[in-house]
This record gives sequence, structure tokens and C-alpha cells, in this order.
Amino acid sequence: MKHSVFILAIFLTALGLGGSLWRGMPFTSMGLAMLLVILILMEQRHMRSLYKQRDEVGKENARLRARILDNEKRLHQLRQLTEDVETAIILTTPNGHVEWCNKMARLMLGLDQDVLPASVMQAILEHRDEVDGMAISATLVRIEGRRRFVVALKDIHQQMERQKMEAWQQLIRVLIHEIRNSITPIISICQQLQSPADGFGTEEFGMGMELIERRCRTLMEFMESYRQLSYLKSPHKEPFPVADLMSDLQTMFPFCHVSVSPADLRLEADRTQIEQVLINLVKNAQEANATSVLLEASPQGISISDNGQGIPPSVRDDIFKPFFTTKAQGSGIGLSLCRQIILQHDGMLSVESQEGKGTTFTIKL
Repeated sequence: MKHSVFILAIFLTALGLGGSLWRGMPFTSMGLAMLLVILILMEQRHMRSLYKQRDEVGKENARLRARILDNEKRLHQLRQLTEDVETAIILTTPNGHVEWCNKMARLMLGLDQDVLPASVMQAILEHRDEVDGMAISATLVRIEGRRRFVVALKDIHQQMERQKMEAWQQLIRVLIHEIRNSITPIISICQQLQSPADGFGTEEFGMGMELIERRCRTLMEFMESYRQLSYLKSPHKEPFPVADLMSDLQTMFPFCHVSVSPADLRLEADRTQIEQVLINLVKNAQEANATSVLLEASPQGISISDNGQGIPPSVRDDIFKPFFTTKAQGSGIGLSLCRQIILQHDGMLSVESQEGKGTTFTIKL
């Protein structure tokens, strides 16, 4: 609308000036004033448009500054996160030139230079998952059209040493607990036998000796359990028909149901040790009040499923630890021994359980 008014004003002014010139009249000051007013109005309009554009550019600049600050903040957080993790993270070119690495990478690899160690680069190219006592993972990505490796390294040697130390500490605590439980009452009875009080006769003496014998026998049984874990024989692997093993187990435990598929399935393992594992797991199901146990064997592995009370989630991670037990008369070596036997077969023993519904142990060899 304003644009049309300006055009009309210019047209009328031009028409007036043209009429004056047509009549031979001089260009009047009134006409000049009108022209100047129109030019001023047009310039004001143009300036308002420029001011508006400037304001819009200013707002856009403010938005861009806010986005840049936000991105810089997030980038700082990501950098801080990568610096604080216990995993070495490295960005490298396909030929091993390091473009970026975090603090852990500098500590683990001594990266004071810009080249990845040759052994690490070789492991990446060969798709290996371990190098020089470190777990390694590498992902090939494209950044701005260029190929790069994002490499993650974890010091598994340190982690394994920490786990070994924790295992030794746990074992020492168990040994101290069991030995103290047996030695303390023996010492007490011996003191009474050396200095008998009034009324301490033959019957009391016999009871004291019986208690000493019982505690010594308990201690010997515990030491035998420890010996089984410590001196487990290496498996003697030979092929054998799985159906025969399952039939023997069903004879020993009539409440068991067995399934072997295919029927002629054979397993190359130490039959005696595998039988011991299965017996322990079936007995474990019995102690969990199971009324039915299903043994299934296939090329994928052997599973032992029961309808017992299940394993509470709070202790599920501890059941394979040596001497850990929730049973009043349990030794705590059954499941630990089972896992150790399977590990010596280069296999894996895992468990799934639901409280009140049952438990399934799976053996994969």
C-alpha cells in the first residue's frame, strides 16, 4: 500500500513539473520541495527496511551464538567424559596416525607421539580382540568423507589381577571361618579335660572326646572339599554316546525326564567328569524342592531344568563362588566344582532362574 502511494506521489509531482515545463514556466520551489519530500520519505522507508533487516540479522546472530555456546558446552562435557573413563579411546587414520586420544590412552600406550603402536595397528587390521594384555575393539567410521578408526582399549591384565586378588581374599576369609569354627570348640573342650570341674566324670569326658572327633571330621571334610577344587584332574576327552549317559542318570534319579536329539548324539568329553556335573546339578534341584527335572541334550548343549523354588536374585551372582552356600549343611563347592570342570573342557556353564518357578542350568561345550 505504501509503495503504491510513493509511486503515485512521484507520478503527480512529475506530472506537475512536466506541466510547468510544457507551459514554459520555470521549475518552482514548490515542486522542488515536493520532490525532496518524496525522496526523504522513500529514503526513510528504505532505512526502516535496513533497520528491520539489521534487527533480524542481530536476532539470528544471537541464536547462532546461543547454539554455538550450547554445542561448545556439550563438546566440553563429552571431552571430559572421555578423559575420565578407564578405557583408552583413540581416533586414528587407516595408516595409524593418531588424530586424537584421551588421557587413559596416553597412560596405557605412552602416546607422546602421533603414531599408534605397530602391534595395536596390526591387531586392528587382523580383527583381533586382544593385544598385549589389552582387550581391543575398533570401529571404522567416516568423518567428513574420510575413513577413520575409533579404537577402544581396556587393560584386562589389571582387571584379572584385581579379580584374582578378590578371589584370594574371599578364599582366605572362608578358610579362616571354617578353621575357627572347628578349632574354637576343640580348644574349649581340651581346656575342660585338662582342668575338670567337680562332677566331670567319664560320661562327660566321652562326650567331650566325641565333640572333638566330630569337629575334626568336619574340618577334614572341608579340607577334602578344598582339595577337590585345587587338584581337579585335567579331563580325558573321548567320544561317547550321550544317550547312554542320560539313561544312567535316569536310573539313578527316576524322577528325571531325559531327551536326546538326535538319538545318536555323541559328545567328546570326559564322561566321568560330565556325569559328576550332571549329578551335582540334579542333586541341587532336589535340594531346591524340585519334583521334576528335565535333562535335554542336543548339538547346542545340555540343559537341566527343574520346577524348584528358584534362586533369589540377591545371590544369583554368588552361587558359583567357592564355598558359598545358603544351605545349613552345604559345603559350597558343588556348583563351583561344576563350573570348574566345564571350564577345563573349554565350555561354559550358565544359569537362568525365576523365584518360585524353577531353574535352568545350561552346559555348552
